[in-house]
Amino acid sequence: MKKVLMMTALAFLLVGLWSVSASATDTISLQSAEAKTCQAFNEACGTATGAGGGPTACCEPFVCHNGVCKKYQEANQPCGTPASPPCRPGLTCQGGLCK
Repeated sequence: MKKVLMMTALAFLLVGLWSVSASATDTISLQSAEAKTCQAFNEACGTATGAGGGPTACCEPFVCHNGVCKKYQEANQPCGTPASPPCRPGLTCQGGLCK
């Protein structure tokens, strides 16, 4: 009788562990499937539909430049050309440099 009780307890323990394990896996799956709200550095942006129909705006602190999320230009970095992203907010392009 004692052996039957121990086997039953072991069975319940294994089922409990399996249940907790499955629950943790489901939680991880749900977190990775959350909706993406913005595009990261070097990801496509500004198109009618983003990657897979997703977001088209860049995450902070990036800016959409030529269809790709880029870093703002900082002080004394080149600006004013099609190849250079805009200056960081608070700076203006003066004489080809962000100031």
